[in-house]
Amino acid sequence: MTYDASSFSPYLPPELIDVIELLSRTLQNDTATVKGATHALLSQSQTDPDFSLKLLHVALSHQIIPENIRRTASVYLKNMASDSDVTIHPEVRQRLLSESLQFLASPENDIRTAATTIISTYLPPENYSSILSCVELIHSAVEKNDKYAVDGSVRLFSTILTDNLPHMTDQDRNMIQDRSTDLLMKAANVSNTSETIVLILRNLSHFITFSKSINEQQSSNIFQFCTVFAQNEDPAIKSEAIDTFTAFIFVCDRIPLKKVVQNNFVPLLDFMISCLHTDNEEIIRSALAFFVHLDDLSDLDSNREIPQRFNILIPLLIKHLRFRTDDLHFYNIEMFDTGTSTQDDSAIPVLWASSGRDDDEEDEDNELDDIDDEFEQFRAVGMFTARKAASSCLDVMGEVYKMDIIPIVTETLNAIIALSQQPQEESKDNSADMGVSPSDLVETALLALGCLATPFSLAAVHFPDQLNNILLWVFTQTASTFPLVRLRATWVIGEFASWIVGPLGTQHDKTKLAQKNDRQNEALDNEDDDSDDDYNAPHAPTADLLEQTLQILGTLVKDPLTRIQQTAVYGLRMLIMRAPTALSGLAPQFFTIFADVFMTSPPTVQLVAARSVMVLIVNYPDLVQDASNFEESTPLAVMLLAIINNVQSCQEGREQYNTHLVSLLQDVIEMGGSNVPIPVVTSIVNAVLTFGQKRLDKLAQNQNVEGKMGSTMTNSLTMCLAVFEEIVSAFREQTTSILAPFVESQFIVRCATLATDDDCIGSLLSLVGTCARLNFSLLTNSLDTILTLLHQTHIWTTSKLKTTANAVWCFGEVLFYSKGQLNFPFPLETYLELVVMLFTRDNTTTVDDDFVKQKKKKDESLISYATSNEQGRLILLNASQTICHFFQVELDRTISFLTSFQFPLTEKHPHPYPAPIRYILVFLMGFKDIHFEEKEIAYLGLAKAAQLHPMAFAPFIKTFLQVAANWGKKPGDHVRSEMAQSLVSLRNLFSQANDWNRFYSTIPEKIRGKLSKLYNF
Repeated sequence: MTYDASSFSPYLPPELIDVIELLSRTLQNDTATVKGATHALLSQSQTDPDFSLKLLHVALSHQIIPENIRRTASVYLKNMASDSDVTIHPEVRQRLLSESLQFLASPENDIRTAATTIISTYLPPENYSSILSCVELIHSAVEKNDKYAVDGSVRLFSTILTDNLPHMTDQDRNMIQDRSTDLLMKAANVSNTSETIVLILRNLSHFITFSKSINEQQSSNIFQFCTVFAQNEDPAIKSEAIDTFTAFIFVCDRIPLKKVVQNNFVPLLDFMISCLHTDNEEIIRSALAFFVHLDDLSDLDSNREIPQRFNILIPLLIKHLRFRTDDLHFYNIEMFDTGTSTQDDSAIPVLWASSGRDDDEEDEDNELDDIDDEFEQFRAVGMFTARKAASSCLDVMGEVYKMDIIPIVTETLNAIIALSQQPQEESKDNSADMGVSPSDLVETALLALGCLATPFSLAAVHFPDQLNNILLWVFTQTASTFPLVRLRATWVIGEFASWIVGPLGTQHDKTKLAQKNDRQNEALDNEDDDSDDDYNAPHAPTADLLEQTLQILGTLVKDPLTRIQQTAVYGLRMLIMRAPTALSGLAPQFFTIFADVFMTSPPTVQLVAARSVMVLIVNYPDLVQDASNFEESTPLAVMLLAIINNVQSCQEGREQYNTHLVSLLQDVIEMGGSNVPIPVVTSIVNAVLTFGQKRLDKLAQNQNVEGKMGSTMTNSLTMCLAVFEEIVSAFREQTTSILAPFVESQFIVRCATLATDDDCIGSLLSLVGTCARLNFSLLTNSLDTILTLLHQTHIWTTSKLKTTANAVWCFGEVLFYSKGQLNFPFPLETYLELVVMLFTRDNTTTVDDDFVKQKKKKDESLISYATSNEQGRLILLNASQTICHFFQVELDRTISFLTSFQFPLTEKHPHPYPAPIRYILVFLMGFKDIHFEEKEIAYLGLAKAAQLHPMAFAPFIKTFLQVAANWGKKPGDHVRSEMAQSLVSLRNLFSQANDWNRFYSTIPEKIRGKLSKLYNF
């Protein structure tokens, strides 16, 4: 619709007519017209210094201008404040503020709203004096008894306070609270507008939450004020009053508030329960939020009042678990479903999200994929509905009151179960009287069971029959024709995993313990006789129950709906996690189920399955350490084959899923080691290599892949490199044939050329270092590329310390195991300088959680940082070790460089640094015997340098002696012989024996003793 701006000309200044014309065009349906008008508005905003004032006059004009045009002017004016291309002069900004203030008392609500928006937008940020000015505006409006002025000033106060309150100091908060609390309550007597009362209550709630200066009298006044408006018929006002009461509960650890809550708790509790009887969703949701904070009342004497009302409260909470229209944003339920047939597709409700679509239509990795618990996904999405609030309430009830709530919960659930088991027509009639369908009632009962799984499992020790009956009923619901009921029943099984497998874990532990000796066996047999009654009670969990559970979940992973499949796999993982010592005999059944998942289920389900198999393998490494488990057609072999095929096919757009599968293959190699059969390892190599090459092809096509896509691709490549490194570590020399395709494809060269992410490069260098140490032949075709990569400065200065640590370690390994046969593409001294400069590397670019927590200065050196950071220490130790490798490969050039090198001075460090050799010796003292072989190699290099160039170490003999004594266990004969000769070389620097004796007497006796013991020195 187009407005004729000329019709406004008798009433408005001529300069506004053009602006109104342009604004009206932006509201049309024609795209070209809208674009043209928008461009014209943008152009005027950049060229006309008074354009913002014109927009202001339109936004705040009389109602002769249509509301949508005025609202559009207000939006444009707000956007101009954040547009970097638009400059608003301070004088114009001040006029915007002063003229808008005049309209806060306008009788027109939309004009007051526009004025508030404009003022709050153009006020300087974090200007707390403006909040005090708003307090004065409210005071003036109250004094004048001006309803409209109160409405406008309260709205402005609320807007500015909400934006600034979290950033204020306690002193500022307390000052504003002291000046405005009583005034706001007086303002409520002047204006009875619903919106204003709601804002006043909300501001009082903010004060309760954030201000620490509220005294007992103010707390009592606010509480009584809320009590008055809690009886209001307006749902918005009543709901806000309830939220303010909840704020009292949330911070009732403060003494003044605690006293007020204590004195009024009983009527408040009864009022909240009465709110749960209403039909208004907003009021119910607010009342439920009150009960969510019950755990904050645990130290209140009045808290004992709650259990006395369980018979009223618990059924109400369970009632509000039922599905409502507000919950349809996550589950799309077709309400015409009758559930009479499992074969009729039109009669099956569709679960939205991934479950109701074809695999081809699935989005790329969803952030919710990281949450495997189906109901936690539901609670994480969308608005906080009554259903979500009620489930949180039951969670809290279970945590606070534990088994005390079970009797009334059981009674309520039994009533629902009995209703669901009535003949269909009778059940429909009875449930219709309650306003819900039978399937909704069943789903509600199942949800309550899942929320209270922990207290139910605790109570089951005393009431095993009741729980077993309930679980058997849950099992029957997994065959329901209603998908949401099946989904919820599947979820409940996972929540009760600890009850289903718990006693079996105890039995398994006893069996292992009983194998120690015959005497202990006899004692444990007697003990088992006494306890078997508990395990084998008529309805106690048994192996039969666990097998039945596996059968049910195995069927559910083939359900037509993806969400149910995913929840069934999550249930399997819960069984594994709850009984990590009890399930090894059932592992083949798990593998069989997971094999079906990896062969037939969509990626979202396979993602959960991959995580579950990881848990199983980590808990039972013996499963992949027994070669017979890999034989053809065994469950493990079938499952692995399915995973390998999926990795090789590497579905596009599912990077997170693909990465998890590759990570799972890494776990198999890591846990199984050299026990994994060579054919299986070869298949893994081919699959991961194909997958990795496709990732590299993508990088080659687009070097600027960034954001989430770039991150997941980097993770994929990093995981591929980790798999290859595990294979090299496990199979060593055998990898020459196993990794032949890997070498032929020049995977290392491609990664070094295409990868730009520091984490990925760090993983690549870790793999190269491992190859150099265990099978140098794997690097034959890639050494030039690796040495070129290692010459890049950013690797040695990156904020990712792990990457730098891997780089310097990798360089040392390549240097040593090449046996001096390297052809450096750059002068050797340039590499030496990169390594040596690590000793004084500035840590300014380092961003690290530990660093932030310790509040260290960001301009400190890496040496200072390394005192509290493992990666920092590792870099310095690796640098010292690598220079020891230089000693073995190019001793004369290395010593010449080290003795002549001086660290450059900086403004931060204008004084000379110690010599590089001192740093090398100091950090070699951090070498632990846990890396014994590497330590021996480093000491051989050090010994060689000291033997042939003792003068280079002359200023640091004391430190050298400490390094020589730094052994927990005795090194090999060759190392001890070489180190002994180096000590003799250093001793010979003293021209007289007496000079050496005087010097040696200053060395601590403990060090002298170790040197004598190790080297007979």
